[in-house]
Amino acid sequence: MKNNFEYLDLLKNTSKDKINLLNNVAKHIKFNKNGKFHYIYIPCFDIKFLRQHIDALDPSSLYTAIPLLSFDGRDDKPHLILSKQILLTKYSSPELVNNYVKNRLEEAMLDF
Repeated sequence: MKNNFEYLDLLKNTSKDKINLLNNVAKHIKFNKNGKFHYIYIPCFDIKFLRQHIDALDPSSLYTAIPLLSFDGRDDKPHLILSKQILLTKYSSPELVNNYVKNRLEEAMLDF
């Protein structure tokens, strides 16, 4: 990033009007991939819970999310990954993310 304004602009536009995937980011942009993993269980596409989670994110950070389907939200049990890594920020649209994951689930159900 050239300056903080460009970085803030990137954060404010990530997964706001369309879903941004990690693999679609230009290769010349480097990310610090030494973060911790956290599993967040969002039962039954609860948009209120998702909104609260996104609102609680650090406003100066970029996150990746891997949406997966699990019977009881436990990562040690079998689960299905519904999408590649989604880029998220505090400014991302919870409705957009929720609809994207719902559509991916519907597609998975048709395919399998």
